[in-house]
Amino acid sequence: MRIEQLEQFITVVEEGSMSEAARKLFVSRSSLSTAMKNLEHDFGAPLFDRVSKGIILTQFGVDVYNQAKDISRRIKHLKQFNLARAESRLSVAAVYCPVANDAFAELAVRHSQDSIELTIEETGVSEVIQYVAEGFAEIAVFTLFPINETMTNVMLDNSNVEFHEIETKRLSAIVGPKNPLYYTEKETVSLSELSDFPHVEHYSAPTHHNMSYDFGYEVAEFKSDIKVGDQGLARYIVSQTDAVLVNSVSKSAFEKLYADYGLRCIPLENDSMEAKFGWLKLKNRELSPLAAEFIEIFKKKAHEEYSNR
Repeated sequence: MRIEQLEQFITVVEEGSMSEAARKLFVSRSSLSTAMKNLEHDFGAPLFDRVSKGIILTQFGVDVYNQAKDISRRIKHLKQFNLARAESRLSVAAVYCPVANDAFAELAVRHSQDSIELTIEETGVSEVIQYVAEGFAEIAVFTLFPINETMTNVMLDNSNVEFHEIETKRLSAIVGPKNPLYYTEKETVSLSELSDFPHVEHYSAPTHHNMSYDFGYEVAEFKSDIKVGDQGLARYIVSQTDAVLVNSVSKSAFEKLYADYGLRCIPLENDSMEAKFGWLKLKNRELSPLAAEFIEIFKKKAHEEYSNR
């Protein structure tokens, strides 16, 4: 088995047919078909079900594809890396975070005339830790919640990753005019008061990542659960129904994200909803100049968003 075969296999899957993949790879269809049969022989199991209209991955083929994509990504990373470019590159990982996005945008504007490479990727909690641990991201924006802090700290320690706290932030219930809580005069609400309403959460299908897991509460406590992959759609559903969206929102972030939808933000009263907000890096690894600059911008914006709220 060769790396080239795995790359060819990935192309076949993503193009959806042997013929299209062969055209993209500039090889003959017959030679590509032979390469795939040899790959199946090496694995000792079929990767495809051949049907009249093309090919369909077997379950084993799906597993191999996912692993091959990961291997391909690692190899690409190794090929692109060299010490001469190390200080002109920055890769940031984050669970969805407007503050991190704003800081990244400011960094990009500052260096718009420079020859650098900047990357930010949004993913789930476990993936964020993994990205930093394996070097795919130099730093990551991270939130640590009391309810799963012990378990998360074990994950961080086992991955040789350290957490640096910047601010604390509290979760809030976001409700629209069709939810009776919208008209309450209470300054805070409890999770139990939300149980009679549908729950909307941001869900990332590729990583099977739920925001509720990050925030440390059970969706079973709600009337129903609605998972959406788009933040705008989540806000729209809340504005048109009695559904509740739970998120960590500062006053300025609320103005940016929710005010135009006519929504209201009510802080949760439970102290376990107070989270530590900060960033991750590998232990004993010095920050590159770009990473250090990003952190300074990020700290400033985090203080503006969450201090004196």
